[in-house]
Amino acid sequence: MAVQIVRFVEWHQPPIVACELVDANGRTHTFIDKVWIFANEPFDEATDYPQPGNIRCEILSSRQDEAHPQLVRIRLADGVESSEGLTEFAVRVYQLEADR
Repeated sequence: MAVQIVRFVEWHQPPIVACELVDANGRTHTFIDKVWIFANEPFDEATDYPQPGNIRCEILSSRQDEAHPQLVRIRLADGVESSEGLTEFAVRVYQLEADR
């Protein structure tokens, strides 16, 4: 699932960063976790943000109709959850990416 890494949060080993996902309804969800969850790059406080990233996920279902072209329901992997505790989202199929 494509996300944007938007800021450095805390120096830790590995560093902690925040990223955002915009779901199919246009709602922005924030995730805060170790940089390696979202990217293979060693982002830190000196990095220019935003940076592209992704979160591993499982596709639960998909649907395509005139009102909702190519919607996919996903569940995040690796214990990742939003700052609100959410792990399942409806997203557009174009937001999905192959594993890094």
